[in-house]
Amino acid sequence: MRYRLAVVSASIAMICLWASVASAQTTGLVIVGVGVQKPATSSLTQSFEVPFREEMARFRADYDFKSSLAFDIAGGALVTRQFGFLVGVSRFSKDGPATETVSLPHPVFFGSPATDIAAADRQLTHSETGVHLDVVYAPAMAGKVKVYLFVGPSRISLKQGLISDIDLVEALFNDLSYTVQITGFHYTEDSTNAWGVNGGATVSVSLMPNVGVGGTLRVSRATVDLLDAQQSTGNGARTTQSVKVGGVSATFGVTLSFGKK
Repeated sequence: MRYRLAVVSASIAMICLWASVASAQTTGLVIVGVGVQKPATSSLTQSFEVPFREEMARFRADYDFKSSLAFDIAGGALVTRQFGFLVGVSRFSKDGPATETVSLPHPVFFGSPATDIAAADRQLTHSETGVHLDVVYAPAMAGKVKVYLFVGPSRISLKQGLISDIDLVEALFNDLSYTVQITGFHYTEDSTNAWGVNGGATVSVSLMPNVGVGGTLRVSRATVDLLDAQQSTGNGARTTQSVKVGGVSATFGVTLSFGKK
């Protein structure tokens, strides 16, 4: 839903920009690309410990985030020959693996905990959407190559699937050996967002007067407060942890220009 709202908002903004471009006789720009994004955070750990049998019971969830397919679209205008602005939306999403580790104290012997590690029985959502408000600089270039440098604030939204709880079975045998086994998972999702910054460059080669092809490199970064599902379940109250979002994206696509040259 937030992604659709971001796209709609950016589309409305672009329409308004195009209208202003037409009236002001400036040069309008639309940059569209598809590529790959490396997330700012490649792994995440959430953990909780609680007194149990005069020792500590420990629970830990580990998540891995991989590079994934990314989309980047921006529209704006050069209000002078070299300076202007862009409104952009970037998006990437990739479900990823997670594991849970549990350690419980032995019911008889001190300092002899039982441990189990299990992989989640499904992939967990990790998706990020960025809305970028940039100032753009287009240095004078000879020939068919055009370069656009941009920088500005970003609003980055994160949706993350999380392990909220587990089912487990304990076993104490006649010889007093002790085991614990994870038998099931419970999940939740959290959505959060924050302001950050972004910057990058687009290099385009003109195929015809108003159409070019090329690539965009965008670096974005923000820090969001994500639900710590392990702590929240253990404490019975919402607890968050700081997580870096954004990353480095490289996309390839088309550049369209229109209006005054």
